Amino acid sequence: MESMVLSVAVGVTTGVASSLIAWWITYRYLSPRVSFSDVIFRRYSKIRGCGYNYQFTVANERRRPAGDLEVTAKFTLKHFPPSTPDNIHNSVTVPTDGQTLPLLAGSTRKKKTIFRLSLLLDDDRFRNELLNFRPYLAQDVVNGLEGSKVSLEQLLAISPESFVRVTAMLTDGTSGSRRVFVSDSYSSDTIQEDLSYQTALCEEQRLRDEPYKHTQQMV
Repeated sequence: MESMVLSVAVGVTTGVASSLIAWWITYRYLSPRVSFSDVIFRRYSKIRGCGYNYQFTVANERRRPAGDLEVTAKFTLKHFPPSTPDNIHNSVTVPTDGQTLPLLAGSTRKKKTIFRLSLLLDDDRFRNELLNFRPYLAQDVVNGLEGSKVSLEQLLAISPESFVRVTAMLTDGTSGSRRVFVSDSYSSDTIQEDLSYQTALCEEQRLRDEPYKHTQQMV
């Protein structure tokens, strides 16, 4: 009888240990992993109503590809409206231009696979949800929301502790393991000017001017 109990105990212990080892290997080596940019990039835009496009990046940290990437962004107002208890926050989903991506290619030591996504602040549903707080919003924010011209800086200034946080859910292309990753909070201090667009325009203009300069020198 004692030997039977001992055998059962050993079997259960071995099974639990095997499961834990398998879980650890899957979690450590066979699960997907992504990272987010430390900042939100503000880029000049002729399309966006406020004149700027706000973007963040998602990078695959694994060599293996990942699939079914789902990205969501939340704009959270802490202690807002003013009468809201400290333990309750109001969050509004901010649409992005890449809610679902079928494949995120694997990265190498020399080059990471990175997607750059935009926050669609001019989305009608997002603006209307924020306009539900109209009585508590400054007039310039209301005007910006009504005219699709509100900036991220204006939104983050609504309450002192407002922030944007991004969540990414994806599946490993080999093991099928699925994980969820959450970014750090993006505040007004983490918005960074992206001048790459202007740099590209200047380079494009320089290339267009080159033939003209060459003709001038020949004359």
